[in-house]
Amino acid sequence: MKTKQTLNSLMAMIISIIILAGCQNSADKEREAKEKLQKEQKELVDAQAKAEAELKESREKDEWVVLQKEAELQVKSNELAIIELKVKLNKPGKIMDKTYAKRIDDLEASNVELRNRIKDYKREQSDWQSFKREWNHDMEKLSQDIKNLTVDNAK
Repeated sequence: MKTKQTLNSLMAMIISIIILAGCQNSADKEREAKEKLQKEQKELVDAQAKAEAELKESREKDEWVVLQKEAELQVKSNELAIIELKVKLNKPGKIMDKTYAKRIDDLEASNVELRNRIKDYKREQSDWQSFKREWNHDMEKLSQDIKNLTVDNAK
């Protein structure tokens, strides 16, 4: 009977160990699953951030290409307007006023400066939105100055 009791006690201990080991494995598995979930969530957040950065860069690249094309057209348009101003002021019978000549030279220099600024711009070295806003502002001001000079000249 004692052997039966010892055998039952031994079986109970073995079952307890198995149950405890199973519970510990379950706890370990749960901890590992949580760690894996956290790792995968971090990877997902990183992947989303990378995708957003790439999308932003792609948009900026597209905006950059568009701005370059528009800039080229605006600079050419300004060059033509400046040439027309020079032709008008140099017509026979008209004396070219030194003030207008100086203003035309200043406009021409501003146009060249804007062309060089857009050509030499390095996107990775500055804030794109700030550059674009400043460049558009300066180009608009130059275009307006050219128009104003023609209006002043017509009077």
